[in-house]
Amino acid sequence: MQQGNYDQAVLHCKKLVELSPDDPTVYISLSGALLKTGDYKQSIKYGLKAVEMVPDNIDAQINLAIAFNKEGDLDQAVNTYIKAFQLSPENAKICNSLAGIFISQGKFDQALGYYRRSIKIDPNQVMVLHNLARIQSTRPSLLSRNIDEAIILAERLCKLTNYKQPDALDTLATVYAAAEKFPQAIETAQKAIDVATSMNKTELAQEIAARLELYKQSMPYMHPPLQ
Repeated sequence: MQQGNYDQAVLHCKKLVELSPDDPTVYISLSGALLKTGDYKQSIKYGLKAVEMVPDNIDAQINLAIAFNKEGDLDQAVNTYIKAFQLSPENAKICNSLAGIFISQGKFDQALGYYRRSIKIDPNQVMVLHNLARIQSTRPSLLSRNIDEAIILAERLCKLTNYKQPDALDTLATVYAAAEKFPQAIETAQKAIDVATSMNKTELAQEIAARLELYKQSMPYMHPPLQ
């Protein structure tokens, strides 16, 4: 839908609010339409009205959580996503959204918990497999770190991508290195470099090559701490 169509949808929804001010569905629709236009403050305004009227409505909670996140109010976004999660605990997208916010806050153990929940719901999510394996392999101080799990996830990731995605191969190499399986790490990293080079991803190939030098010295790659 084009921007002009979203603007029209907002106008239409506002008219519906005037006509049916006691109908929560019009506030949900208006909040969602405002999200599409990028007017997050107004989306929050009508989203709060929607969840006040129907606190158990999953769409209302998700719209509001997205708006809070886009507006940069991460604590409110987390609180609202958790309410949505409680309404729909088998919703992988909600788990991934929570994990993403926790990563941006540097709360990696909390992120791992929601990624693990998400991967139980849908075991073949490439992005989640990548993040769950990568975080555990490159951040050794995590309380919930499980390298054996990370190996299983990274190997599944590479199988799902047919061993043809350099990012996936790079993640598998970092996991092998974290598990002190350096010969496998070296072999996998070299394959990742070859694939990246064949795809003209020169910068990525150089980054992996730098990690490869660590593995040759029997050193794992550690992610630098957040500033």
